[in-house]
Amino acid sequence: MNGRFPALLLVGALLTACAARETVTPASNAARTVTQSQLDSLPALAVTDGGRVCVANGRDLCPLEAGIANWIGDDRFAMWEPGRAIGAWKLGDTVPVAIGALGTKVGEYQNPSAIGGGSGSDLLVVDAQTQSLLRYDRNGKFLGSKALPKLFGITAWGFVGKYALLQRVFAKDSVTPATLEIKVLSSAGDTAGRVALTTTIPWLHLNDDAVSAALPLFPIQPVYAVAADGTLVWSAADRLTLQAVAPSGATRWSISSELTGPPIDTAQVRGRREALAQQAVPQIDLDSMTARTPATAAAITGILIDRDGRVMIGRATATASDSSQYLFFSRDGAPLARLSLGARVHPLLLTGDSLLVHRPTEGEPWEVRWLLLSKVP
Repeated sequence: MNGRFPALLLVGALLTACAARETVTPASNAARTVTQSQLDSLPALAVTDGGRVCVANGRDLCPLEAGIANWIGDDRFAMWEPGRAIGAWKLGDTVPVAIGALGTKVGEYQNPSAIGGGSGSDLLVVDAQTQSLLRYDRNGKFLGSKALPKLFGITAWGFVGKYALLQRVFAKDSVTPATLEIKVLSSAGDTAGRVALTTTIPWLHLNDDAVSAALPLFPIQPVYAVAADGTLVWSAADRLTLQAVAPSGATRWSISSELTGPPIDTAQVRGRREALAQQAVPQIDLDSMTARTPATAAAITGILIDRDGRVMIGRATATASDSSQYLFFSRDGAPLARLSLGARVHPLLLTGDSLLVHRPTEGEPWEVRWLLLSKVP
């Protein structure tokens, strides 16, 4: 199927995933293999409701159904969603500070895709629509902007905690599978920095920034997050595997398994084909997409990293399941605990024994609330 590559197909909001906020002491290299029985035997964390941050009534800055969050300071985080304005909250507060505004005037953004901390207390916002970087003070007042460089391939600028990142997907030709490159930048909007990850995306073929071969109906996307010391934790997501790569490029620890995501059944394939057919995708492309679709879904759906370096991953579950499973690992990759949440609950940030989530409520709009977890070992 030819055409522009969907902007949110690859990793997307993971450019604003949770990162640790304190220094993590490097651990010795450790390689582990985990089995399903080992994971099933992990202690299950209990969950109780903590403080509510906001309710998505559509009249304020609370995300409606697709919330994204990132730390912008030791005690502040920002939340937003595509097509809506950004709010900043202090821990424990329920009244946000508006960061800029949505619009087309000077100092406004049209499609905020990331926000992070700049120099001092300044805040930086990436506007994906205009490919520009806007700067605000901590109270949301506009200070200036600059255009982001245009680079070869498909690029996404963003932040994970305090780190400015550049995600680039490119291919040397239309036959060779595309490459995903994650670079930690020396400063936001700059192209200089260190390459933290380079990996192949086997199912993606590009001609410049246009797709040159049929995509699978359910593409499996690499996922990653960055810890306070710059260690990148990532997975190709096709199996339950993790690798922690230090800033030096050395592997700090790794986890391997043969565990995959849930099977993709014929009903899911049929539903996806019907949805694409309504978008006027030719039948020959639908057939090619079906042929390239894997037998199982992704094994890992996302990664969060706590301030002390603990890693939380989401496990893909069957479509009909009413709950989602999460696993916790220590900063050196040792399995710690497991957690079950409702299937429509979206974890946003992790700090200590508190988890910020975006979730639906009974008879009310969606809400953003802290959940309190029983102590992780």
